[in-house]
Order: sequence, then structure tokens, then C-alpha cells
Amino acid sequence: MPAENFENRLTYLVRRVGTPLAHDVDRALRAFALTHAQYGALAQLGLVDPEALSAATMAERNGITAQSTSTAIAGLLERGLVIRAPHPDHGRILQVRITPAGAELLAAAHAATGQAEDRALALLDDGQRRLLREGLQAMMQAMGLYAYSPTTAVTEPAAALPGPPSTLWSAWSPQDLERIDAAVELHIAARRADGSLGRWTPIWVVRADQQVYVRTWHRRDTGWYGQVLRSERARIRVPGLETDVVVHDLGAGPAALRAGVDAAYRSKYGTSGSASMVDTAAGATTLRLSPEATPTSP
Repeated sequence: MPAENFENRLTYLVRRVGTPLAHDVDRALRAFALTHAQYGALAQLGLVDPEALSAATMAERNGITAQSTSTAIAGLLERGLVIRAPHPDHGRILQVRITPAGAELLAAAHAATGQAEDRALALLDDGQRRLLREGLQAMMQAMGLYAYSPTTAVTEPAAALPGPPSTLWSAWSPQDLERIDAAVELHIAARRADGSLGRWTPIWVVRADQQVYVRTWHRRDTGWYGQVLRSERARIRVPGLETDVVVHDLGAGPAALRAGVDAAYRSKYGTSGSASMVDTAAGATTLRLSPEATPTSP
């Protein structure tokens, strides 16, 4: 049997293209004294919705460490390209906002890096570029990576879940994600078949890639976990938010998703504090909570 041609592997091709393209982008950014991390932070802040983000959110969206993001923000603050202020509702969270000078520099950097992209795509027509973009976006989704959509928080259609046809879910708004992220504990109560609520229980909660996740480290068949697992519906509350949610049982999930949720627990609760929530047994109890949506009339 002939050996596989490694150069046909998509992973190899993506790396071969991505590495020199990243170098070209680096060279373009040097003219503006920007690092990749700083450019990514400005690009996220330059989006219409939302325009103010926490450092933790920017690190998550750009796929870099919190330390790298903090260093990038410090440099941008020093140059007056961003400002930082406490969250209006959660004072312990510092939000970063782009300044007019930052927006002007971002536009110029976009134009320069766009030229590097155009050189790489010179042999592709518009249709091929569209297919490439859609393929890469699908890969990002499969790997659990964040992908911005200006309509996600408002107009994304609800999607049907397995189970009762009336059980629909939608996307979290940026504001609600910030509230959940700021809460040390989330209170959850299972929704019984008759519509009544079970006992409220405080649990840890994390946010990763614009989704909300919870786990348990004990009583997996009883207590709050067993109840929400069976009902697939619950009500949650944190300061400033109380809402019904749909419960998705992900189990251990794909490796990339598991790693992302593990990292979110370590980042929020500390390496030692989160140890019981990131071991193999707890990882297999991962639940995703999505805001429940009401079906609209045709």
C-alpha cells in the first residue's frame, strides 16, 4: 500500500499557508508599531457590537493567554488607542473601549494587512474565496473557536433541540454573558414537568466561546445535576439576570471543547481551586446552558 502523501493533508496545507501569511501580516503591522495581539484587540473593539470588552473576553476571542492580552492592552493604553473603565453594572470587571485614535489606526492597519491577504489569494476568484472562507469558518465552529457575528445576539434564529418540539434555544446577549462571567456562583433550579421549579442550588459557572457551561464533581445522578439532566430545562439567576435555559448534555465532548472549558475553569477559579472541576470525571459532566426562546408565529 503506497504511503500517504503528507502534503495533501489539510492540516499541513493550512500550516504552510498560515505561517508565511502571518509573517506578511507581522511586517505590515510593524509600520504601525502593533503586535499581533494588539491588532487583534483593536479589531475586536472595533466591531460594532459590542464596542466595550473585558480583557478576559478579548483573550478568549483572540485565542491567546490572559497575560498576553494584558500586555497588549497596556501598550495600547500607553499610546491612547484604548481607554479602560469599570463595567457599569459589575465594578470588579474592567472594560476596554477603543478611542478615535485607535479606530483611525485600526482602519489603516486593516488596509495594510488586507494587501497581504490579497497577495495570498491572488489566484482565487470570488467564488473560491467565498468557499475557502466558509470552509475555515466551519472548521472554527467544529473546533469550538469564537467567530463574531453582528446578528448573533439579536436575530439568530432559535434552533430546535432533541426532545419536545417546543424546546427552543437562542444565543446569549453580550450583556448577559458579561453578567454570568462576573458571577462567582450561578444559582440553578430544574424546571419540573408541571412547570414548577426545584430547589435553587449555587454552582460554579464558566463562559467559553460565547457559551455558558457548568459541571458537577459529585451526586451526578441526584441533586441539581440529575434533575436538570432529566428535565433538560432549568432556571438560572446571577446578579442582574434571571432566565429560563435549555440544558445540553455534552458529556466529555470533543477534545477542543473540553480543553476550552477546562481553561475557563482554571482562569476563573484558579488552578488549585478548579482541580476538582477539570478532572476526567467532572469533564464528562459538562452541560451547556442556552437561553430558552419562545417560538415565533409564521
